Amino acid sequence: MAQTNLRLGDIGYKSTELIPIIFEKLNTMLDERQLGFKTEQHELSFKDAVYGGTKGFVDRHYVFKGFQNSQEFNEYLQILMDWEKQAAEAVEGAQNVTREELDSEAAEVQRSMADIINSAVQVKELQKEYQSSIDNLRQQYFKMSEAADKFSFLQENQYIKYDLLELQELLVKGGYMEPEEAASSVLS
Repeated sequence: MAQTNLRLGDIGYKSTELIPIIFEKLNTMLDERQLGFKTEQHELSFKDAVYGGTKGFVDRHYVFKGFQNSQEFNEYLQILMDWEKQAAEAVEGAQNVTREELDSEAAEVQRSMADIINSAVQVKELQKEYQSSIDNLRQQYFKMSEAADKFSFLQENQYIKYDLLELQELLVKGGYMEPEEAASSVLS
């Protein structure tokens, strides 16, 4: 039964009645095993008795089933014919493409890919340069901060003090310095 479900799923068959039927069959099989004899089968419906079961019947092969009238069928048939015509034209158009055109298109794609790779390499190099600049800026900030703590003439200069505080604020905002690190190096 599991294999049957898998195969039905593969062909796209969907039925909400299938699972209850399978569970009913499993319950019947379990009852037969426990009781040692076959239980009664359910009665056949009129449709099943007269026309037989639907074993081997695959809905999707009967195109006319879903159409309400001839006009609707003709519209869908026209869509299929148009699609077939477009597919044939696409194949015909692809056959008319010369080897040189294909080579030029491939060369264009290759040039574009090379440009993208070069741009990515340049961006990576630029990021490395920015990171080294930021590291250098942090080092210079800490050196200037130490110098401002040591020398009285730097402590007295308000411009240096405010510039260092502004630089410290920008480093914290940019995420290049932790707020705790900035608080520990606050200028007096």
